[in-house]
Amino acid sequence: MSKAATRRQDNTKKLMFIDAKKAHINPECKDKVYIKLPEECRSEMGKCGRLKHWLYGFRPAAQAWENFYAEKLEKFGFKRGVASPVIFRHEEKDMDCVVHGDDFTVCGFDADLLLLAEEMAKWFEIKVRAILGDDDKDDKEITLLGRIIRWKDWGIEYQADPKHRELVLHKLGFNEKTKVLTGNGEKNKVEKDIEEDDDLEVYGEEATSFRAIAARLNFLAMDSPDIMYPTKEICREMAKPKRGSWRAIKRLARYMLGRKAVVWHYEWQSDQEVLKVYADSD
Repeated sequence: MSKAATRRQDNTKKLMFIDAKKAHINPECKDKVYIKLPEECRSEMGKCGRLKHWLYGFRPAAQAWENFYAEKLEKFGFKRGVASPVIFRHEEKDMDCVVHGDDFTVCGFDADLLLLAEEMAKWFEIKVRAILGDDDKDDKEITLLGRIIRWKDWGIEYQADPKHRELVLHKLGFNEKTKVLTGNGEKNKVEKDIEEDDDLEVYGEEATSFRAIAARLNFLAMDSPDIMYPTKEICREMAKPKRGSWRAIKRLARYMLGRKAVVWHYEWQSDQEVLKVYADSD
C-alpha cells in the first residue's frame, strides 16, 4: 500500500487482488500417498487410490502449493524474498507481490498487472477480485483477510473489518447504553477493581466463549496498536481462564465501545530516499 501510494508524474501504480481457486489441488503429488476411495468410486474390494495431486488436509499440501506458485512467479521474472519466501519482487517491471495462502496482492502498473493476471490464469484457476486505482473503471474498495482497503482521492486507507469489533460487543451484550472507559484496559487496576473470585477458574462453555472472544481480539490487535498490550495479557489467560480474565475482557470491550475504529492512512507521497527506523534502547 505504501508503494501504491507513491505517485509518479508519468504513471501511477495500482493494487490487484487475485484469489486462486482450489489451491492445494494444483501441485502434483510426487510422493507415494494412498487414500481410501469414497463409495461413489465403486471400486473393487481391497482397492485404494494413489494421489496424482495433493488434497486439502495433507500436511505437505500447503508447502507443495507454495513451491508450485513460487516456481511459476520466478519463471515470470519475480525474485523470491529471502527473509520472507511469500514476498516477490519483479525489478524490471517495478512490481511487488505478497501471497497469503491462496490470496495474491500485487502492486504495479496497469498493463503489467493485466499481463500477470493473464499469465496466472494459465497456471491455475483464478478470480481477479479487484484492481484498486485512480481510473473510473477501477475498484475503490475491497475486503481482504478480514480487512477493508479503500482507494481515496487523497491516498489509500485500511482498517480491520468492523464486524469483529461488533461481534465482541454483541457477545458481551454491550450497547450504546453501556458505560464507556477511556483507558484501554491494561493491567494497572487499583485495589477496588480486584474481586474475591478473580482467581476462580471457569470451565466448559464459559471457557470456550472466553477463548473465542480472546482470539477475535487477537486478530483485531494486529491492526490496532492501542489494544495490543491488553489483548496480549488476555490471551495469556486462554489456557486456564478465570473470573478475573472475563473482567479484563469486559474492561477492554468498554474501551473499544468508545472508539469506533483504528484506520491507517497512506497519503500520496513522492519516492522515499530515507528509511527511518525506531528501535528499543537495547
